[in-house]
Amino acid sequence: MVYFFKKKKNKILMYALLASLATSLSFGSVIYYSISDANISFETSSNGITDAELTPINNATNDAVVSNRDNKLKPNPEKIIKESEKQEPNKLIIPKKEEKEIKEAANPEIKPEINKPQSRTIRHTTSRSKTKISINGVEVEAEIEGSAGFHVHDQDRTRRITNPTKPYQNHTVGKIISIEVTEELKKSVLNNALVAPDGHEDKGAGLFNNTLMQVFDSELNGAFDVIKALETLEEIGKVNSDFFKNNIERYQKLLDSPKVVDFLKENAKKKYPELKTKFKTKTQEYIWLIHNLDKSKFTTIASRSEKYLKEGLTISPRNAFINENGEIDSHSWGPPAQFNTVTSRMQRDNSEYRIFDYDAWQTRTPGDIDAGNFPGWKKENVTSQFTSKFNFSENDGITVTRLTREKQTNAKDKINTGLVLELDVSNPNAYKKAKNLINKFKTNDEKITSYRIKNMGEVDTSQSFKQILDELPNEIPQLELFFSDKATNTASLIALENKKN
Repeated sequence: MVYFFKKKKNKILMYALLASLATSLSFGSVIYYSISDANISFETSSNGITDAELTPINNATNDAVVSNRDNKLKPNPEKIIKESEKQEPNKLIIPKKEEKEIKEAANPEIKPEINKPQSRTIRHTTSRSKTKISINGVEVEAEIEGSAGFHVHDQDRTRRITNPTKPYQNHTVGKIISIEVTEELKKSVLNNALVAPDGHEDKGAGLFNNTLMQVFDSELNGAFDVIKALETLEEIGKVNSDFFKNNIERYQKLLDSPKVVDFLKENAKKKYPELKTKFKTKTQEYIWLIHNLDKSKFTTIASRSEKYLKEGLTISPRNAFINENGEIDSHSWGPPAQFNTVTSRMQRDNSEYRIFDYDAWQTRTPGDIDAGNFPGWKKENVTSQFTSKFNFSENDGITVTRLTREKQTNAKDKINTGLVLELDVSNPNAYKKAKNLINKFKTNDEKITSYRIKNMGEVDTSQSFKQILDELPNEIPQLELFFSDKATNTASLIALENKKN
């Protein structure tokens, strides 16, 4: 520090700083006191008085000094205000009447009205019985629960929502509660899953006789170069990858299991260790293993599928697969045809509710619907037999066909032959002649069994058809209407409200 003050330059700098500080303080004080004012400063003087005593404001004086206290206020003289004499108001006295007790008549209690159903409630009951049934061609003991009864309610008839001649019941077959599972039945179910023989609805979809197996066999049986054959099959699989992948998955649980060796053919079991090192992809290995599985070694049904079998549900061959233990399992199961509520209903609809009936549960294909074909019926074009009589030509979009049952029947309410009138109303001649033509056919000796009107609204979305549908007979065994996808106006259907089939 002493060294710092020895230099002349440092001493001059220090003195200059002290002089600046002193000058700043002096000027600041002078400026502050010169501009200070009582109006902007706080008044703190209270004349030495510290107690705050307030006097009434009504006694304030005009000579009061500005202060924040009321000490200098003088009280005003108190004025005495006299109250006026109170006078009692005149009162009007009304004599009270004697009140007589009035007894009200007792009102009857109103009970809410309950709307009762027009017809009594029907409780559907079912019964159980033991009987013998056939599953996969094997006869077994079974406990069956019968279908529930059917009753048409009066209010449904009143609302006209029931079939007046043949009331419709959805479920008409019984339900299997349990069956006695025999070894013969197990073998039959297992064989169906493996090969799905002829006559089975899943024919060609078993684990060992499907399309995939056939392709593998055609390439690998007698192949000189196995690896090259596997490469070819792998390329084929890429063409329809979804189909290929889905079928490989039916075996994949076993293929990924070390137990797969136990289910190979004996000669393949010896080749596998050497070939395993030569497979270029996992897919090639899968293909070779599937091709060399020994069908005779699959003799067991998985516990899950056996559990369902006790309830009368059998493995679906199309959905069967092999699990990691070499057991046959499935993704779906089904009852015998005679107890299948879905297919039995569809079969009954086709055989009992169609005028051109057929005894099968399958529906018609889109092509058959468009062409007017029915299974078990032969179709013949007989348009030329009616052109001159009814004044139309074969180019007018009007066709008459005859359907004949291939196997004749004498059953009640069944027909063996019937005429079909088809009108293509996209043809202006067919649309123009439709009404008169229908009217003429109503008087013909052989009545029309089925009416088919196609391409409705194709030419014009506002095309009117009510007059044509009105002309149809009151009783129509069959009617097929084909609206164009361009037309959404179906108002003409109101003309069918009172028609009967």
